[in-house]
Amino acid sequence: MRGDRYDSGMPAAVPAPAVPTAPAASGADRPVPAAFLARFEVDLPRVGDDLLEPPFDLPPAAELPHFGGLDDLPRFAVVKVGWTPAGLAIACRVEGKSRKPEASAKAVSGGDGLHLWIDTRPTGTSHRAGKYCRRFALLPRVGRVGKPGVYESPIMKTGDASVAEPLPIPLQATVERGGDYELAAFLPAEQLPGFDPSRSTTIALHTVVTDGELGSQPLTVSEAFPTAHDPSLWTRAALSN
Repeated sequence: MRGDRYDSGMPAAVPAPAVPTAPAASGADRPVPAAFLARFEVDLPRVGDDLLEPPFDLPPAAELPHFGGLDDLPRFAVVKVGWTPAGLAIACRVEGKSRKPEASAKAVSGGDGLHLWIDTRPTGTSHRAGKYCRRFALLPRVGRVGKPGVYESPIMKTGDASVAEPLPIPLQATVERGGDYELAAFLPAEQLPGFDPSRSTTIALHTVVTDGELGSQPLTVSEAFPTAHDPSLWTRAALSN
């Protein structure tokens, strides 16, 4: 990570414009999560330009911090993101499982795997996902056959966001006997409208690792906040060299 925005210890907050109101507490006052009170920025390293399909080994600098740890949210996964001019390289490892991950192609939003939101032209103030926003699900085992797949879901404020389209993107997934798994995929620029590091070196992203056994691991705040459709809550990421 670069500068004073993230150190190997505690993450440093970056001031930002006004943010949405936290969900109302029922009964006694509920403390506002620490990860909601700050806005974070991370650096995504540039990786080898030949990393256009998995498998690949992303460097330690590509590991995303676990800002949710500020609010004692569990951590059972390591997520890495790197970039090239051609797109984004994504990798994830989940540990601590006792059964294999599962997902249904008819309801990918609740499937075990890595769920990723990307805004290639973030303003930091818009609460509505625009034409540069995309939502992906990277799932290690889908359906009875258990084949890995990458899906794109619509970003909707209301309604069923489980309807998803499979994408012709190779996903490398290795599931161990106990259920722990690794996955990796390369999201090409063609699937990321507005992605052009030569013109814009900042994107915004949000990740949630979902697991029916271990729970949910968000990058920042939990799904009690509208992270699924409000890009102002996503984390800004600099495409560093």
